[in-house]
Amino acid sequence: MNITILGASGKTGIELVNQALAAGHQVTAFVRSPEALPVTTPALTVVAGDARETADLAKALAGQDAVLSALGSMKAGDKLLKRSTSALVSAAHDTGVRRVVQLSSFLAAPNYKPGLAGKLMGPMINGMVADKSAGEDLLTQSDLDWTIVYATGLDKAKAGLAARIVGPGEEVSMSNGIARADVAAFMLAEVASPAHPRGKVVITAT
Repeated sequence: MNITILGASGKTGIELVNQALAAGHQVTAFVRSPEALPVTTPALTVVAGDARETADLAKALAGQDAVLSALGSMKAGDKLLKRSTSALVSAAHDTGVRRVVQLSSFLAAPNYKPGLAGKLMGPMINGMVADKSAGEDLLTQSDLDWTIVYATGLDKAKAGLAARIVGPGEEVSMSNGIARADVAAFMLAEVASPAHPRGKVVITAT
């Protein structure tokens, strides 16, 4: 498959790139700074641009079968997810790409239960959660074939543990975790064999 990965130079993005290449996919990595991606191979194309700009994203989406997004930001008020998702929906329509698998945080999941630590961190993360939720609303309201993956604490569990789907009535907290490598594997499986089309899924290992 031809797969575009957004946020490809981040910790989860690099896992997605490496695993997608290992699986034999043709990968287009969309990054702001190409030098931040320490991977070179003929099967990898690197496209530099701003994820908030439709024209930049369209260059990376042309001729692709699917998009995996590992974009994220902890900067208060930058509205990266809302702005980038708006641009992504437009670019997907312009290029004919239908399948989008987007990584989110369990902090934005409806069954997240904040413990004491989560309550103390509330003021610091509220803006990030609001931005993620606004971006997700734009994606779910589109006509694209989307899946949103909410992963619990990244790298708070050892790699190689199978991702477990959290039931709608089951709560998750900051004590739960999953390795980035296993999140990437789950997202790539959703592209190869979609099990949650137009669905939201919470995953954890512990």
